[in-house]
Amino acid sequence: MTGQTADPPGALPADHRRLLALRLRGRAPRGPDSSSSASIAVTADRTQTSSAQQRVWLMHELARDPAASNVSSLWHVSGGPLDITRLADALAAVSRRHEILRTRYREVEGEVRQSISGDELPLGLVDLTGLAPSVAIERAAEAARHDTAQAFDLARDPPVRFVAYQLRCGEHLLHACFHHIAVDGPSIALFWRDLSAAYAALSSGRPPPPPPAVQYVDYAGWQNRWLDGPEAAEQVTFWRMFLDGAPPYVAIVTDRDRPKVPGGEAGLAVVDVPDETLVRLRSLSQSAGTTQFMTLLAAFYAFLAWRTGQTDLVVGSPSAGRARPEFDDVMGVFVNTIALRLQWTGDPTFRQLLAKTRDMALAAYQHQELPFQRIVQAIRPRRRSGRNPIFNIWFDVVQQQAQPDFAGMRVSEVPVRLRGPRVDLSVRLVESGGRLSCSFAYTTDLWTASTVDQIASRFVRLLEVIGQRPDEAITSITVLAESRPHHGREEERHDPR
Repeated sequence: MTGQTADPPGALPADHRRLLALRLRGRAPRGPDSSSSASIAVTADRTQTSSAQQRVWLMHELARDPAASNVSSLWHVSGGPLDITRLADALAAVSRRHEILRTRYREVEGEVRQSISGDELPLGLVDLTGLAPSVAIERAAEAARHDTAQAFDLARDPPVRFVAYQLRCGEHLLHACFHHIAVDGPSIALFWRDLSAAYAALSSGRPPPPPPAVQYVDYAGWQNRWLDGPEAAEQVTFWRMFLDGAPPYVAIVTDRDRPKVPGGEAGLAVVDVPDETLVRLRSLSQSAGTTQFMTLLAAFYAFLAWRTGQTDLVVGSPSAGRARPEFDDVMGVFVNTIALRLQWTGDPTFRQLLAKTRDMALAAYQHQELPFQRIVQAIRPRRRSGRNPIFNIWFDVVQQQAQPDFAGMRVSEVPVRLRGPRVDLSVRLVESGGRLSCSFAYTTDLWTASTVDQIASRFVRLLEVIGQRPDEAITSITVLAESRPHHGREEERHDPR
């Protein structure tokens, strides 16, 4: 039977819903877009830092692990001669193109300030050609892991280290270790794109690509002006209303009590979504007028409701933060965190739940520019030891980033280091080559590997049923998913929290 949904207690008031409706139809002004009063300009004060940089700096200063903000990217390059001298020149060209790669950071009168150096990035070279190929690869990978575990001195050193490991003739491992104060995921993809482009240009006698019209410090100046303006104040109002009365966390059951001091190992469970299920989900998205992200997010809400019994759920998710086209080719830490809250009552069909998810996501992403720490400051949620504020579950859907391209040589990414998530469970769905995989990252402080493997498998089974029966009620879908055969047996556990 078709379920019904109603506005739950704590829903936004009618006047604010009208404002959201205007926003969804594009009739109300949003945050810092092309009509914003905070215009893009070359910033006179080149020492300013962005809200994200200030947050990362504070985390760097307070972290028990001084390398906790390191981000590593390792690629295996083979099938042709890689000119190391040209690669070094290309790396220098990329560092000239992006000031953020030459920036140092110091605390001045209680604030973090940056200074841009004229130094170019050096290329480290390690020759392992005297070792057997298998030994050389393992030695290089171990060296990359060791480098990733070394802290940056942000006041003295550039926020990136680059090393080429020569394994044998025509075969290298290229390792870039970044500090998060300088990059996010899209910026790392930009780094490899620009390095490849500079290498190709130098190989053909052309000049490498010039710097973009603006740099990240110009974004920092623009953001700081925007944060002092009326658009930011309006977004604060939105998030206060949107998260008013939200539960403090998703009460998902874990295997172990939460430790006072985190110290567990990181784990990862990966399950592929069947191709026919992905085809059905894409068709559902098209018919419902939603993005693939919205459809998968709605399915995840249904999954969490199945696991917890909650129908007021908040999950964290990233937003790219590049609100204006001027920043598309700029490296830096633009990514922001937003809290996505969905509420419903009754027993809706999945298609009805998807419609609610679509409207909620559109409203939330219309207010994505306000830095997450500003939201936390505005809401002042009750802090709990060992917990992330506002949400404890992370959800993301990504397209596989473009890989380096060195004159047609074969390249493949090599995993370097897995870190446990800062939340109870981090779910990432990756689309690549027409396939979809689900990754559930966890820490052994809270979970056993077998439990997370079973959770991941159950989520994929739920996706299969949703693809086949989107007009069934959620409770019926979960019953069907539960009856599907699966490996292992999942035991119910008492929630120790």
